[in-house]
Amino acid sequence: MSLKHRHFLGVPVFLLLVGMTLSSTGAALLGEAAKSVPVAVGEIVARGGDREFMLPRGIAGLLHEDGILEDDGELTLRTGTVLLFSDGLTRVRVGNLTTEGFHGAFLLSTSGQKFSVFALTTPVLVQRDGFRLVIPAGMQGEWMEDALPSSFDPEAIAAERSRMRMLESAVAREQLKTLAKLPTAALPSFDDGARFWLPWMPFVLPLAQQRMTDDADRARLSRLREVLESGDTAQVRIQLSDDAIRSVLRSDLPEAVFSTLLASASSLPSAAQELLTETQDVNLWLLASFHPDFVSAAWETPGPVGMAREPRMLRWLQLPSSDVATAIPARAVDRWETQLRKYLDASEPAARTAMLHTLLVTLQDYRTFVEESEYPERLQRYAGALQRLITPFVADLTREDKDFYAPWKNVDAIAPYSEPTPVTVAPAPASPSEPEAQEPVPEIPFDPAMTEAHVKQLLLNAGALFTIQTEIHAESATRVVVSKLLFASSNGENQYRFIFDPVKNEASDIERDGKPLPYALSLEAFGKWARGQ
Repeated sequence: MSLKHRHFLGVPVFLLLVGMTLSSTGAALLGEAAKSVPVAVGEIVARGGDREFMLPRGIAGLLHEDGILEDDGELTLRTGTVLLFSDGLTRVRVGNLTTEGFHGAFLLSTSGQKFSVFALTTPVLVQRDGFRLVIPAGMQGEWMEDALPSSFDPEAIAAERSRMRMLESAVAREQLKTLAKLPTAALPSFDDGARFWLPWMPFVLPLAQQRMTDDADRARLSRLREVLESGDTAQVRIQLSDDAIRSVLRSDLPEAVFSTLLASASSLPSAAQELLTETQDVNLWLLASFHPDFVSAAWETPGPVGMAREPRMLRWLQLPSSDVATAIPARAVDRWETQLRKYLDASEPAARTAMLHTLLVTLQDYRTFVEESEYPERLQRYAGALQRLITPFVADLTREDKDFYAPWKNVDAIAPYSEPTPVTVAPAPASPSEPEAQEPVPEIPFDPAMTEAHVKQLLLNAGALFTIQTEIHAESATRVVVSKLLFASSNGENQYRFIFDPVKNEASDIERDGKPLPYALSLEAFGKWARGQ
């Protein structure tokens, strides 16, 4: 099993609903009677029990009893419920809607005209013609298929956002076990042209098909994928600075190929940013903008060349209310504020007022959520951003919008994010008998997002299990606070809190289920001990 596949088998399914009964029989969603059958192309039907399946293009799933799923190069859920997992891009048609997830698991259900989405470890983008909506990871929503508009509508985004709610957590551990039992579905090798390049996306333009059959291009991309998956940052920089590689990335690559490369960079924020700078896939860029593994990188990029304004507005309207299951990094929130301020400054008064109105409406439910969930830092962060955004235009607000804004004015705001300042080490004074002091050596600036991503990957490799409550907070390059992390052993699962030093690779101040332990351990020793080995 590849490391990338283990990455998501080690992350809980962000928690499904208790007692969810989506079939007429009311059977458990992921029953033990599931049948595992590899499937290539055609129709998948679950009769007499749930059915596991694995598609050659790297998608594993479980179709609920009596469900019908068709595969003609793209998946179509005709009826029933399906759980899907892939390291890459997964697209499913449901009636007149298209859903997309990336680098994770999600669950879909349809019965008649009712349509439900459970965004487990990936955000899910729902699209109907020109209208898009993002369900953040860790949330769920239910709609009537024909109720969603078919064109961009900011007020509809705010209204449909109010239909989403957090996934309940009662059966999280059971769902983790079920996801782990799904058949391994590694993404195909770039050398497997018969399975990867052409059948995956039958609508790829002939010119793109011809290019991807070029052995030299395929070899370059295979090498890039190899170094991305290895995590060798030096080699990644070399590959991404190669003109031939950049030329291939800027060509008409099949979206499955590009998404596979991006998935391979999930633990390398700088590499993910480089790749997202080159993508022309608006939906992939949007998914990355809300994905816990890619949000920091995505908000550093301008988006596909020539993209319409509507996808950017969707990002602006939905980012704050997506700061739910996993905290959005402060740097990404700063980029959100900066981009929105530029838009407001450049807009006509009517457009500016309309945008502020929609933003305030969207944030009403979110403010209630963060207050009830006791997330004071998030409340203060967005209060500060709103105060800075709205103050120059407060006179233009309607009475209703001033009422919406009033509670945010009374919150003690957090100052905007500031870039870490590189520190230099001053040389010691030279004595007459000593050689002349050398030039100061600059230290590498501390990047919280990169440090947290690095620690997360180390913990996954050590066998840790993540839930939506798990938190990783980098206070410095040598001090990372990890809390509500799980390890499974033969005696069950235990929850841990500890301080981790990435430089020493050591866990200290360890607490197991709230009880302190008196000693520090290397990460390797800690992982073995926590797993009972």
